[in-house]
Formats: sequence, structure tokens, C-alpha cells
Amino acid sequence: MKKFYRLVAVNHHHDGYVVLLDDKPLKTKLGRELLCQNSELAHAIMAEWVAQVEEIKPDTMPLTQIMVTLLDKVQEEREIIHAQLMNYLDTDLICYRTDDPPVYASAQKAAWDPVLQWFEGSFGVKVLTTTAIAALTQSETAHQSVETYVRNLSDAEFTILQIVTSETGSLLLALAFLERAITPDDTFRAAQVEELLKSEIHHEDFYGKAPDVEKKQRLQLLGLEAARTFLDLVQR
Repeated sequence: MKKFYRLVAVNHHHDGYVVLLDDKPLKTKLGRELLCQNSELAHAIMAEWVAQVEEIKPDTMPLTQIMVTLLDKVQEEREIIHAQLMNYLDTDLICYRTDDPPVYASAQKAAWDPVLQWFEGSFGVKVLTTTAIAALTQSETAHQSVETYVRNLSDAEFTILQIVTSETGSLLLALAFLERAITPDDTFRAAQVEELLKSEIHHEDFYGKAPDVEKKQRLQLLGLEAARTFLDLVQR
């Protein structure tokens, strides 16, 4: 989309702060004003719009995208998304392991076991893992503990949980991310543990990665870093 505005500003609103494009409030696809709860978040989003040159490139505006998701999706469909998130607990990426070859098993253990240990310490329940194909069913206690935690999240926190879960395929990683038990880089490496190991084995640092894989990984890491920035800004 071509850039259609000249000036970007932030205006104080009785409920928060709005970003203005040529004195008009920035709106979501569903027509909601992009209302931010504090000045820091509004100015960070404003900076993304200021940085656009001739064309608007959504991939370079992750904070805006997260805010739109919060307003248009989470606030409209939180119950539906909540149910989808809870389904991840039985199919969570880091609960399904390989035992062959051993180098992969070792890499998974190193990346994933600290998160399982954190979860057990924080939620008071052990999570089951398997090397079999058959699906797991986590305990009712685990489901209830996570259910209660997720219900008590603000819409902003819930949005980050949903984004990180869908990005990584792991609700457990997303919970640890939300509680700052792991960094964006930790989260990326845990989600990409097998791909990163393959890269190391095949010396892709020297020969280069496939362009589509490299782009996907770069965008995932940038998305996780933006999610942490958003979380930091809304929790100020």
C-alpha cells in the first residue's frame, strides 16, 4: 500500500492515547481507533508509522500488528481463542520428543527441559512427555492450573500468549515467555531446535540457508522480540 499520510502524532484521549495520521485517528480494519493504554506504547507505534517511506510495509510494523490483533481479534473472540489455546496443552511441541538420532534427542532435552522444570515449579504440576506417536492427555490438574492462569490475564497479556503460542506451536513456551522465564532468543531456539541443529550439521553458516527458511526464521525472531517489547510497554 502506498503511503497516504504526511504527519504522524500522538494525542491524549480520556481512555488512553491514540496515534494520528494527518490529524485523523489511526483505525483498525474493523474501524476501531488504535487506542493505547499509555504514552510509551503509543509513541512506539507512532515511530513505526514515521519510519514508513513510500510504501507501508506491515512486516516492519510489528507493534501496530499486535495492537490490531488485540483490538480486532482478542477483544472480539477471546473465548474462542482461549479454547484453541487450551487445546495446545495436549499437543504441545516440547512434550513430543525423539530418541533417535541421539543428537536430536540431546538438543531437544537441552532446549525444552528447563521450560518443563520451570512450569512444574511455577504451576505445581508435572507435564507428561513422550517419544511415541500417540497423543498425550495432560492431567486435569495441569489443565485447571493453566486455565485459571490464562483466565486472569489482561487482554494485552492474552494477546502475547496467543501470538507466541501460534508462532512456536507451544503453549508451555508461551507461558514461560510471558513470565519472562525465557528470552525471545531462548524461545526462538527452542521452537527451531531441530532446524538449527540441521543448520549446524550441514554448516549452513558457511554455505548459507535456503532463502525461504532464512526469511521464516528471521521473521519469527523479529516477531518474538516485538512481542517482548509490546509486553514491556503495556506493563509499565
